[in-house]
Amino acid sequence: FAKGKVLNNDHLINTGFSVAKELLNNNCSEVWHENTINQDRSNYRYLDENGILKFKSFNNKKFTDSFFDTIITFETIQYEKDPLRKISTYYEFLKDDGILIISTANKNKSILNSSDTANEFTKDEFVKLLSKKFSIIDLFSQRNISDADFNRELKAESNTIPKFNKY
Repeated sequence: FAKGKVLNNDHLINTGFSVAKELLNNNCSEVWHENTINQDRSNYRYLDENGILKFKSFNNKKFTDSFFDTIITFETIQYEKDPLRKISTYYEFLKDDGILIISTANKNKSILNSSDTANEFTKDEFVKLLSKKFSIIDLFSQRNISDADFNRELKAESNTIPKFNKY
């Protein structure tokens, strides 16, 4: 889904390199990384003419409207004090045909401690939030499973899982 100029907005500093490398090897021309904890710092990654990953860091980088083709943000919106403001910022940063790829935990199925987050959303609340700025919304999900279900699935697939010797 990602293409062109990408903003990767997340909490994790150490994943910026690997995410950028994967995106740049798959239809993306440049990857900007904004860490939600240190919002004054932006990192820029691109491949040079020899395919070497290059890195530049900026303090207080201000992005213009319609700058990005894709914005990727996983599990960050629930930490925002004003999630609509953040969604509005993403909307402004995206080109008219841009794509926002965003995820959040489902409040009804979350395993998070709600004291860790400023906001949590049900599916309907999340769609309502996104609908304030975006007209096309495709939803995908993953499911949390119990330990018992996980162990049952693991046993059912045991012939495909490598066995390791204990030392």
